[in-house]
Amino acid sequence: MGGMKRKIGDGLPGIICEDALDDYGYILTRKDASTSGQCSKVDAAGEPPIGVNEYDTKNRITDVATADQKINVLNDGFAMVKVTPFANRGTNIVIGSWLESHSDGMAKYVAAEGALAEADMPKVIGRAWEAVLATANPGGVSGGKILVELKPQYC
Repeated sequence: MGGMKRKIGDGLPGIICEDALDDYGYILTRKDASTSGQCSKVDAAGEPPIGVNEYDTKNRITDVATADQKINVLNDGFAMVKVTPFANRGTNIVIGSWLESHSDGMAKYVAAEGALAEADMPKVIGRAWEAVLATANPGGVSGGKILVELKPQYC
């Protein structure tokens, strides 16, 4: 089972995610009462994040990700977070860079360390603890992950 190693009870346990999650590390946002779940992957740049998923929602027998499953949402400490592919980024991510929610549940650069504007705070997921060039994907994989100190503003 792929996932990050945490103590049971860390984060927000038992949150229903309306999306099928094929991996851990997606940035999640709240949903309103009119939807099937309580959260989903961010689907637009700048949506306010609540954290990242600790595990995928794959069926352990079929290996197919399923929607509307209870998940644990990490919203404090450190986590591996999926990063937007370099074709959609255009900026180097350096250690200390602030990252914001972007489309498809991934993160991208928003500001350098010490330069975060107040208007950007609601969309921030945290600060990078690993560097990624603007022309590269983490680990050479589209949608790869980097270590992030989580600091979502709406937890």
